[in-house]
Amino acid sequence: MASRKRKVKAARDGKALRNARFLQRLSRTELARRAGLSPVTVRAYELGLRAMGPEVRNRLLAALAGTDPDLPGAA
Repeated sequence: MASRKRKVKAARDGKALRNARFLQRLSRTELARRAGLSPVTVRAYELGLRAMGPEVRNRLLAALAGTDPDLPGAA
């Protein structure tokens, strides 16, 4: 059952990530570059094929906000 819940959460998070990227008018490649990830990895998150950990989630949020996640006070 826990596995199903993780898959549902990953799908929901992926859809939210994709919607946020569209709202920011970013390509998958640009979001990946800003977050220090590969476009294939971002695609896997968007499709819910991979679950985001807290560190990756923070990097993606910072990339969407246009901030550097390594700076103090960022995301």
